[in-house]
Amino acid sequence: MMEIRDYSLPASFISISCIASILTAVIFDFIMTAGRKTNRIKRTPIETVTMALFCTGIYLLLRFQAGYIMISNHALSGALTIAGLLLMITGTAFNLTGRINLGRYWSNQIRIYEKQEIVSRGLYKYVRHPLYSSLVMIIIGAAIAYHNWLALLSAITVFLPMMFARARQEEAFLVSNSEDYKIYMKMTGMFLPGIRKREKYGCK
Repeated sequence: MMEIRDYSLPASFISISCIASILTAVIFDFIMTAGRKTNRIKRTPIETVTMALFCTGIYLLLRFQAGYIMISNHALSGALTIAGLLLMITGTAFNLTGRINLGRYWSNQIRIYEKQEIVSRGLYKYVRHPLYSSLVMIIIGAAIAYHNWLALLSAITVFLPMMFARARQEEAFLVSNSEDYKIYMKMTGMFLPGIRKREKYGCK
């Protein structure tokens, strides 16, 4: 099996396609939600710009191979590259699907719009924060695909806690606005599907 350098062209194409797709979706979300009336808002430093800065840092690590691990076993190197790229593709698909499901309720800051509804369709039927979990998948996938231990460590010790903190802030804010959100939390997982929870509460 080939080494990572032999996959450089398809890996670059896939990586650029994933990033471009998400950036386009984010711009569309900003345009679609611009001017929407808001009942309440909670400012947080963990938002689109912060996430973009972190992703830029990850890109620089990968670009300049800081933390790159040379794997002499060609079969293992190729398998890791393919697995990482598949994880990136899956994460991108989840991100785009989640944005479609969320629709006009997306927000850069933690916000409750007028006539706010609890979105429980699509991916949100099983996961409360598919956008955050998908970003973690993409970054970890990139770290694996490019054999970069420093990027992987940063994703696990920095980005994942960031997403957890942002998710907790959102949930506390939404619970304060609606008791129904507490019920929704009991039926779903934060980043991964809560299958047992749905069975416990008789959900299909």
